[in-house]
Amino acid sequence: ARIAAPLDLSQDDAGCSVDRGLDWIQTLMDRGDYCEALMRLERSTVGDSTDGAVAQAICLLHLRRPECALKVCDRALALQPHHPQALLFKGVALHRLGRYRQSYDYYQQASPLVRSSHWSLSLLKGWIREIMPPFAASKLGAADNQR
Repeated sequence: ARIAAPLDLSQDDAGCSVDRGLDWIQTLMDRGDYCEALMRLERSTVGDSTDGAVAQAICLLHLRRPECALKVCDRALALQPHHPQALLFKGVALHRLGRYRQSYDYYQQASPLVRSSHWSLSLLKGWIREIMPPFAASKLGAADNQR
């Protein structure tokens, strides 16, 4: 299978929508290329959207930079205070920083919202398994089973 040519996210023209940019970022993240995805997000306006900020936070968490991920989640939550993935990954960042009690508060806030969001729950669980301690990841699975 041939991979499409990279989308030039450095130019913000009418032909490059945020959704199209996020699709390319998602492709990079699916391949585990978090450095490249983060660089492209930081160089484009795609990272200025709430979903773009969440993608940045995920990349930062994979790159073991939870302090930066926390700041990016705060930026996303300033744009959309009830954004499910921003709440979830803020919890992950707090967990990584050893702020467990706060992290569980964010997991609790995010849980019902994540189930009803446009993001695939299985995709989120895959990312979470890669970047969260097993105990916290199992909490999300338990919340999903309570539906």
